[in-house]
Amino acid sequence: MIKPQITMPVRRQSGRGKLFDVLHKLLPDVSAIALALFYIEAFMACSQEGGAPSPVQQDPAKGRIHIRIAKEGQQRAVYPDIGGFVKFTLTFASEDGKSAPDVVLEQETSAEIALEPGDWNITAAGWINAANSELVAAAYGGAKALVIAGETATVEILLDKPLIEEEMKGMFEWRIHLPDFVETAAMILSALGDDGTFSIPIDTLNISEESEGAMSLPSGYYRVDIALSTDYVEIGMSEIVCIYAGLTTVLPDMEFTADDFPLPSGPEYSTLEIGIGMEKGDAMDIRGLPDEPVILSRTGAMGFPGAVSLMAKGFTWIECLLDGKQVASTASGTGDNTEITFIIDSSGLNDGRHFLSLIGMKNGAPQGRETIVTVISQDETHSVASLAETFAALPPNTREKPYPIKIHGVDLSSPKKSGDTLWTLYDALVALKRYVALDLSGCEGSNLPNITSESRQYITSIILPPSITAIATNAFKGCAALVSIEMPGVLTIEHGAFDGCENMESILLPEATEIVNETQSGSGAFHNCVNLTSVYAPKLKTIGRRSFYGCTSLAGISLPSVTQIDEYAFKGCTALASIETPGVLRIKQAAFDGCESLESISLPEAIEIVNETQSGYGAFYKCINLTSVYAPKLKTIGHRSFYGCTSLAGISLPSVTQIGEYAFRGCIKLVNIDMPQSAVIADNAFTGSGFIRSGA
Repeated sequence: MIKPQITMPVRRQSGRGKLFDVLHKLLPDVSAIALALFYIEAFMACSQEGGAPSPVQQDPAKGRIHIRIAKEGQQRAVYPDIGGFVKFTLTFASEDGKSAPDVVLEQETSAEIALEPGDWNITAAGWINAANSELVAAAYGGAKALVIAGETATVEILLDKPLIEEEMKGMFEWRIHLPDFVETAAMILSALGDDGTFSIPIDTLNISEESEGAMSLPSGYYRVDIALSTDYVEIGMSEIVCIYAGLTTVLPDMEFTADDFPLPSGPEYSTLEIGIGMEKGDAMDIRGLPDEPVILSRTGAMGFPGAVSLMAKGFTWIECLLDGKQVASTASGTGDNTEITFIIDSSGLNDGRHFLSLIGMKNGAPQGRETIVTVISQDETHSVASLAETFAALPPNTREKPYPIKIHGVDLSSPKKSGDTLWTLYDALVALKRYVALDLSGCEGSNLPNITSESRQYITSIILPPSITAIATNAFKGCAALVSIEMPGVLTIEHGAFDGCENMESILLPEATEIVNETQSGSGAFHNCVNLTSVYAPKLKTIGRRSFYGCTSLAGISLPSVTQIDEYAFKGCTALASIETPGVLRIKQAAFDGCESLESISLPEAIEIVNETQSGYGAFYKCINLTSVYAPKLKTIGHRSFYGCTSLAGISLPSVTQIGEYAFRGCIKLVNIDMPQSAVIADNAFTGSGFIRSGA
């Protein structure tokens, strides 16, 4: 539903405008008018009722509070545009008896006020011109604020409570568009009663004949129920509207189409369970209901558990309606933490779109939310293959708003291309062509094979079951939409497994011990994951060649259990500024080649940095911002290891025994090296650096 719009009467001419007309008749010159206005307004400001403190006066013993009249609230109920009010008044009451003068806002909707420190209750009122030209407070609202000496707090006040008097009336207008096949259409208006529920019937209108109209209503809250029926289905929806004295509330244009009237899908139905992307028992504030369509999903392949528990915090009562019919409610006055649980049985519903409404009372004002739900029938086999047909009616979505799919009982290791396997799941997603968040935690299998499929580009997140211990080569290669993956039981990841997953941001590998690459030229496991920023792998011991090659957003990584880092493992990680490897023993050639942001490296246990090639780049080749190296146990430094580290000025190598060719070539700032005289240094090890070995 679109939030209803409010139209306002034209504001009457302000006192300043009238004053300008009078002065224009008396003074011929515009500059004289401006000067006269200046003195007159200065005099009026000095004599303004209430004597509100000036926002520029700053008493260090006081605090300041910036107050703004809100244009609209988060609630579903409709509130007027604050531009319809002639003025606002602010009153202040302290919890400990302090007082402050009232403030009048004639043209403004905000003010900054100096107050004594303490807890304050602030009440705002919006005023209108009544029929007899008398100013009347049509609505009000309040807020609490803690004022601290020397600090400024910000408070936003929504005028959410109308002045309710029988003689104070406003206008209500509506416009509703219906398909020709609708047989009956009614709009039922109910007013809020003293018991806090909409128990007072006002009128029932036949909107099939009067699809638009207007009526005068006393100020207050009303519930509008739309009930429509055809020869095969009844639907309904509800809305809360607020009527304010002297203003007009306009219900937004409602246009119903054939899609809003689901067709019958056969005599056999299974039980559907409501799923809003959460597990059973999770709390949800009523305002947390998603604006996107909700899927009333099945058990089995879809796997959403039980009923959803809706916690409407701060509400004294809540009512749930499906297609305008009540499915659950709580009694009035049950407390401020009303909890309501309900299950929807598909035997009473048709496949297609339905309207779910939640209405409640909070802080003395009714609120509500409404969303569209899609009901999906289910066959008896709960098969994965039926997913494509099941979701065919869903509208296209985006990577940012995937459809959640939870799968149970599928053998993810099976190579079969029929039955409930990974193959059929991917085939179903190819036909679906919708972005999905896959929860496979209820599935089976020990390894995840590589299955080339177009569907992989639509997977945004994955949760694997603990039974999966290995990810095969290229298993998720090219999953461009994949943002995150949880692999609670994975021990081994093979090369290319996530190659090119350009949107992946985080990886959870709580049990993984190795990322392997036994090829000479194959891509690494996370090659070119250019948006990867977070890696959690506390038990990882071996990082194979090219594992994180080209992960240009990875700025830091902690690898507490790693003992070996292979060739090109972090090559081209241009944002990598720090790495923790307290247990690493061996680093191979080009492991950090081109990590231009790397400033320091701590290798407390490392014994060798090797280069097994004759011409390949060294481990820290052209780490141009590297300034600090801690390696107290390092014995062997292979050739070209620190080639081109132009910021490295000094290094301590108390245990080194061998330094290879060109190891520090081009380290133009390198002057000091602390190392044993017995260390064997190859030719050209320090060519182009500032270091000259004593006695050389």
